Amino acid sequence: MLGVITAIGGSLIRDVLSGRKTLLMTDEVYAVPVVIGCLVTLVTLKFYPNLKSEAMIAGTVIAFSLRAAAIHWSLRLPSWFTMQPRDK
Repeated sequence: MLGVITAIGGSLIRDVLSGRKTLLMTDEVYAVPVVIGCLVTLVTLKFYPNLKSEAMIAGTVIAFSLRAAAIHWSLRLPSWFTMQPRDK
């Protein structure tokens, strides 16, 4: 949880202070790789508690790789997944 809060919270503060639209409110793949990386770390530590360093490295590499792939290939979340206001 702290990894998700730190990764996402830091960027929210950056976006608010710089006056930019926050990435969480767009369809850009941003928070999902962080959550997946944290889940990989959590599951690895649950089943292999003595592999702490490897679990941290695996979670970090997976989160970074997913985010880099999303940037490189311009991947987007489906429209039902974003927090866009409904048209009236």
